[in-house]
Amino acid sequence: MRCKKGSIVLKFEPMILHVQCATLKDAQKLHAASLASGFKNTGLTIANSGNITLAIRSTHMLEVPLSKAGDVLVSDEYVKFVVEEANKKMYENQKRIERLSSNIQVMLNKKHVDASKQSSRKLQQTYNNDGVKKQVETEEHRLEHDCTYNNDGVKNQVETEEHRLEHDCTYNNDGVKNQVETEEHDCCLSSEEIVASVFSMFD
Repeated sequence: MRCKKGSIVLKFEPMILHVQCATLKDAQKLHAASLASGFKNTGLTIANSGNITLAIRSTHMLEVPLSKAGDVLVSDEYVKFVVEEANKKMYENQKRIERLSSNIQVMLNKKHVDASKQSSRKLQQTYNNDGVKKQVETEEHRLEHDCTYNNDGVKNQVETEEHRLEHDCTYNNDGVKNQVETEEHDCCLSSEEIVASVFSMFD
């Protein structure tokens, strides 16, 4: 390696991703997914305006000076070594990006499943409410039917009782009338019967 002037620095920086999140809860979930993926230097910032920003960062960076003012500071063997180390870190960086992508996908799927469960619970609650409503309506209809049936039964019973009383009264009145007619008939004798009765007194 030759350098006539200036300085040479071999530098590797891992991925840095800034995400503006809608809510603090979303930022916390993404923060947890980032840490689980290996981005240990991930941080959360809340601005005065209320904007929530998540910075996804890692710590496996590399920065090595190789020359200064035209003078080479390291051997060729060392340059090969740090290049190999930088390539390893680059490979590790790619693996962490893939893990982050996978973890975010899992997080989104879980959110979708939770939303589906919530929708299912809401539908079930609506179904249950409809069932209770129908049950209440059925019970009210049954009570109304029973009440109508009972009222009709009482009405029929009252009408039957009134009819029976009216019949008994008519029967009793007819009996009294017949008895009076019989007594009047017994008291009223014909003239022939009176003459026969008188002559029988002289025999």
